Amino acid sequence: MADIIRFFLRNLTLIGLITIGFTGLALVYSLTRPANYQQKSVLAIQANPIKLADRTFPAENTANLNNLVISALNNQDNLSIQASSTFDAGTQQLTVTATGTKAEALKSFSTSLPTFIQDTLQSHLNKQVLATITAADIEQSRANEALAQLNQQINTIGPSLNNSSIAAIARLNALEEQRAILTTNLALRQADSRYLDEAKASPQAFIDKVVSISVLAQSEVEKLGFQKRSIVLIAITSFIMAVLVAIVREQLVLIGNADAQKTLAAPQSELEDLEESRQP
Repeated sequence: MADIIRFFLRNLTLIGLITIGFTGLALVYSLTRPANYQQKSVLAIQANPIKLADRTFPAENTANLNNLVISALNNQDNLSIQASSTFDAGTQQLTVTATGTKAEALKSFSTSLPTFIQDTLQSHLNKQVLATITAADIEQSRANEALAQLNQQINTIGPSLNNSSIAAIARLNALEEQRAILTTNLALRQADSRYLDEAKASPQAFIDKVVSISVLAQSEVEKLGFQKRSIVLIAITSFIMAVLVAIVREQLVLIGNADAQKTLAAPQSELEDLEESRQP
């Protein structure tokens, strides 16, 4: 502790000047740079899935839809606005914090935020609609082929049923039961196809049915001031830099003194060696 105290006493002036200098420069820079503004928006993006014949649409839940919006906000093209988003799974709310150097740009961004989210989700859901329609068409085509085969088998067994065995009658009943189930599934898929075709024709109305977007709260545009905590951090950083400079300076002095002592000791050592060599 005594060595540490003596170190600070020796370098008090240097440490003080460097700390005050760097802190002052940082404060001047912070006070003269362009002002930053911030605005927060709290939204609720809720998935309202619709049950189709053999699937739920959309496939994503509320959390996945919010994560999709967060990714789109982080990659948005507006260079003058920086947006950071967080989703609270407990409250099911999305908080968007926008910062920038222009207050009007922030207001415009926050006003257009619901439209941006709607466009993002609409583009994503439109791809799902097309994929679902394609899958439904393929399944319906396969079901029609299977129904045609069942009808052919039933028509083959039906006319000769009077002379057939109990096993043939049981097989006919089983085939008719399969046909009834398949016909019901086909009817459901056709209803789904009509619904998805309507969604494809009017995507705006469709997204309003399966996803709800509402703005719960929106703060005023606030000017970000210089925080006291930042001043403390700057002062601490400047002090640490000053201490490092003082340590380096003292080490350089020690190294220089050591080199000087070696230089002075070298001739003396040579003289002693010479005198020893002259002694008989």
